[in-house]
Amino acid sequence: MTNKEKFKILDGIKLANNIFPIDEQDCREENAAKIADMEKIFDLRDRWDYSCLFALAEFMADDNKVEAIKNNLIEENSYDRNQVPEPDWNTKLLVSTALEDNPLFFSMAVNWIAVCEYRISKASVVPENQNVTYNPDAFKEIDDSSYKENYLAAGKAGFKKFGSEHSIGKYGKIGQEGCTDKGLEGIIFYILLSEEYQNKDVSFKIEFTTLADGKEDTVILNNKSADPKKKIQSGKRKADISKGIRVTKISVKE
Repeated sequence: MTNKEKFKILDGIKLANNIFPIDEQDCREENAAKIADMEKIFDLRDRWDYSCLFALAEFMADDNKVEAIKNNLIEENSYDRNQVPEPDWNTKLLVSTALEDNPLFFSMAVNWIAVCEYRISKASVVPENQNVTYNPDAFKEIDDSSYKENYLAAGKAGFKKFGSEHSIGKYGKIGQEGCTDKGLEGIIFYILLSEEYQNKDVSFKIEFTTLADGKEDTVILNNKSADPKKKIQSGKRKADISKGIRVTKISVKE
């Protein structure tokens, strides 16, 4: 992003929220320490951090995605939304000023919004709590489907592909995208469906372990025959993928 593009975003935020240079100057004098460490809101330490992220969503996300971003943030972290105040003008002033004065915070904010909007825009994403409705006995394991992938740090921020795409027989190929940015850690699995299965109602269950902490998890990917797709993907799973993953089983339900 160029400086011209950055300041166009910042000017739009200030104009929409009646923030003037004198307000920013007062904010800098009163909140210098907070502005310098503003990226810590991604640690979600308390309700104020959530409120600041709500402000970011209002500032930078598409209007039709703001509420979904807020809801997802609360649900993923099992926080009570009733405890999170909607950002008032003073909170918005602080967040806006930090976006201008703290380059790291601005970069993290842009990446966070991009990841949130990406996830919401994917029509094929299955809600993360939906996998509990599936009967595990209905899935059949795909032979020789387990594999291990290391996550290699790279300069590109946000979610990016890592490892290789693996064949899952007649169904297509599976791959993964991951992110280790502070506050955004997680993994998304995707499947490139073979031509035969792009128009079929088929579901996949992926069981995996994160190598950094040994935690086990399961995700579901689904393709409905009424909405055929070449690529389907899971919702984001919060996970420490810094040392890679091991997929222990892939099962299918046709």
